[in-house]
Amino acid sequence: EKGADEILDSRFLEKFEHYKISSFDFPNPDGALRDAYFDLFRNNILDFKNFINGELRDGEMQIVIGGDHIVSFSSVLAVIDRIGETSRLGYIHFDSHGDINKFYESPSNNFHGMYLRPLFDKFDVEQIDGLIPNKIPVENLLIVGNLELDPGEKKFIEESNIKIISRLSLTNSKKQTLKEFEKFINTFEHLHVSFDGDVLDKSIFPATGIPSENGFRLEEIMSLIKIIKTHNSLTIDFAEYNPQKDIDEKSKKIAQEILFAII
Repeated sequence: EKGADEILDSRFLEKFEHYKISSFDFPNPDGALRDAYFDLFRNNILDFKNFINGELRDGEMQIVIGGDHIVSFSSVLAVIDRIGETSRLGYIHFDSHGDINKFYESPSNNFHGMYLRPLFDKFDVEQIDGLIPNKIPVENLLIVGNLELDPGEKKFIEESNIKIISRLSLTNSKKQTLKEFEKFINTFEHLHVSFDGDVLDKSIFPATGIPSENGFRLEEIMSLIKIIKTHNSLTIDFAEYNPQKDIDEKSKKIAQEILFAII
């Protein structure tokens, strides 16, 4: 995916020279007939999921770097294939957006803005909904971010009582928030963590699709990472880095620092 190669530069590879690097390119869907689009998209998602599990060996840690946040959907499907029961999986979504729309409620119809919904709830596109018949329990989801939500996302999050850590809650009640965060991650046998670069403030991470006007500072994210890395069964995604917007490689270095800290 676009952006991954830039993050995986010589600086990254020198620090993690023992890591195996494999790449997957999503086909360009432009020109696909509308009636066939979702079938094609479904097949692409499955191809990436199968690629991930085909590359992993016993004892290896799954790290997926994109590209837009669609990569996380295949990434999680790969994890579920390996661990089986979805109740065993905890999910932490670092983002300034909910990414939990339904397709026909979404203003943009971009799947990277709705990839979470079919993982946790009935989805309104049959080909996508069928990829995960056994949904992850919604109480297994925690979102970290100062969220900008569409109306449908806000309604679903409120009705489902999804747990959220905002920047305000972390800065005003840091000790209690970190304690609750640690309790959450220790509930699950396996923990999946997905980072969108725009969870960070645009002053430190401008090279993303929609930079955050009031995002987290790096030291605030690091306080959560310090707890995450204590978990003994962990998979990670990092998405939404756009190298074309990256002046002086500022955002790339931040993305690398986050990955360096957690792995």
